[in-house]
Amino acid sequence: MNSQTGNPWRRANCPVCGADRPAFLTHDWQTVAGRRYTFDLVRCQICGMVYINPRLNREAVTGTGGGGAWHDALQVNRPIYEAGCRRLKAILRAPGTPALLDIGCAYGDFPSVASEHGFSVTGLEIDQQVAAAARARGFMVYDEPLEHLSLPGESFDVITLWDVIEHLNDPKSLLRAALCLLRPGGLLSFHSGNAAFQVTKGRILGVLRPGKGPYNAPFQHVSHFSPGTARRLLCEVGDFDHLEFDHLEFGHLDTLRYQSRPKYLAMKTYNKATRWLNRAGLPLWTTSLVAFARKAG
Repeated sequence: MNSQTGNPWRRANCPVCGADRPAFLTHDWQTVAGRRYTFDLVRCQICGMVYINPRLNREAVTGTGGGGAWHDALQVNRPIYEAGCRRLKAILRAPGTPALLDIGCAYGDFPSVASEHGFSVTGLEIDQQVAAAARARGFMVYDEPLEHLSLPGESFDVITLWDVIEHLNDPKSLLRAALCLLRPGGLLSFHSGNAAFQVTKGRILGVLRPGKGPYNAPFQHVSHFSPGTARRLLCEVGDFDHLEFDHLEFGHLDTLRYQSRPKYLAMKTYNKATRWLNRAGLPLWTTSLVAFARKAG
């Protein structure tokens, strides 16, 4: 485990099952506020969840942000957003204009795509400057944590988190709050990197280029989900509120449109091949994953 002393580290239990049974996997390295830190990536011996432990407290490290929003992200993410909107509509099968809450909406990129697909979108972004930029694009955007808002229950048909859940210290609490805002038959969905690919990539690069990093942005990305741990997380969220999901789905949507065309084509080919292997019964090894959970009702 980490040997640094005098730094603002704190231990963390598994964010899915709550156990304190970590098994060390690998190191990752990242410079935060001008200082180089070594992070430990561990796997829960109870449920298999991969996460950072111990964690560097963001509140104690000044001049840092937790997110990865950038101004030109829409072009890079558009293939994923487009595929996500199509799948949301196919599962939801709701008439009219579904009400959608996008948690961590950043500059409003996904809301703009969702609006094109016929959703009525509200955003939530706790970075107030970024939230203001999303509002300037015409969206209603809350800039407080979801748990602090006094929103009426069952307000939305869809709640989404696009590359947000990996940043959360306590994803279960946020998803429980989100679930209360979903109407019966509504969809809860999150998109994130796939631990099967991303963690394996980081471990290989850590051996080939030790100390270089960051390979998985360990200061920001504290949780790494696979389809199995995503399923367990959603089931635990539903069990806590005595609710049931009548549809759980885990898969891959599309590939980021990297600026480097060779990289884009290589990753797209890789994702297509691994999706076919997954359909043949092998584990999902795509670069990213998406989870859909429909609230029974």
